[in-house]
Amino acid sequence: MSRYSLRTENTEVTKKLAKKFGKEITVSNQYVRGVFTVKNLRKYEFRDEVDIDFKGEIYVMWQGKKDWYDVSLMDKTQGKWKPSKIKVNRFIRRNIIFSVQTHLNYFCVNIRHYSDILKIKWL
Repeated sequence: MSRYSLRTENTEVTKKLAKKFGKEITVSNQYVRGVFTVKNLRKYEFRDEVDIDFKGEIYVMWQGKKDWYDVSLMDKTQGKWKPSKIKVNRFIRRNIIFSVQTHLNYFCVNIRHYSDILKIKWL
């Protein structure tokens, strides 16, 4: 299994096109609403990976209250509890995977699982 990303002319063109036409893609469902942008794309022999920036809100229960929260949720340190960044990022990945897959299918990039969204930055 190859651990190094493929560097061919085709992959470089795909990366540039995905960045150019992936400026702001709207995602809206039951738990997530906002936009995401494609920041980087890597192709390996057996899989593809993508890095994205997400701007928006998530619908979660925090401290007994279910509501829409934005990135300021990560700054809240009321009491001794603070949300886990890993769990929040996984929640966002799971809920935007369908939108990422459908957008990147235009560029022949096959994102199979939410773990193929490697880095996510919540703005």
